[in-house]
Amino acid sequence: YVKPILDIIGTHPDIDFGTPGMLVHYVEQFSGKGYEELLIDSVRKNPTPHNIWMVHRCYNDCDAALHGMIDNLLSELREDCNIPAEIKKEIEGFAW
Repeated sequence: YVKPILDIIGTHPDIDFGTPGMLVHYVEQFSGKGYEELLIDSVRKNPTPHNIWMVHRCYNDCDAALHGMIDNLLSELREDCNIPAEIKKEIEGFAW
C-alpha cells in the first residue's frame, strides 16, 4: 500500500496529512525495504510540501547511498523550470 499512499500525498498537496501523521508513520515502517525509492519516485512526479518534508526525514536517517539519490532528486527539482517556486522554497527551507 505504500505506493498508493504516496500517490495520494503527491496528488493532494492541500490536504494536511499531519506531521508526521498516521500515513507517514505507516509508510515509514517500510524504510530500507523500498520505501525511500518509492518516495523519491513520487516526489519526482509530484513534489509537494508534505512529500518534500518526508524526503527530508529520510535524509536525516539514511545512509550515504540514499543521500546521493536524494541529492540528485533535489538537484533535478531545483533546476526544473516547471517546478513551482513554492516547492523550491520548501526545499531550500531544510538543511540538507
